[in-house]
Amino acid sequence: MRFIILFSISLFLFGCSVAPVNQITKLTGEKQALADIKSPGMKAGDHVQVLKKVCRDVYRKDIPSQKCSETFVGKASILEFSSGNQALIQAEEGTVLESGLLLEKIE
Repeated sequence: MRFIILFSISLFLFGCSVAPVNQITKLTGEKQALADIKSPGMKAGDHVQVLKKVCRDVYRKDIPSQKCSETFVGKASILEFSSGNQALIQAEEGTVLESGLLLEKIE
């Protein structure tokens, strides 16, 4: 019973901490890509960090799980929103875009 209660609490806390994911969906050129923007408040002209999610397997008391972190890849700018929450982004010099990379607004 105690396990069920702790498991339920951990699921609730995890659900509260999950932010909307902004992710590159399709490359349109060497330095441009389409991205799915789900965070409110992002608009054309905003600068974003490009991040890559890296996960590794972790074992605790013989229970396998994954520990993930985000590594900085570079910076990009939102050029325009094409339809709905699809945006065209332009990578800054030295940033290599790939499908699946995450985007986070620079404050």
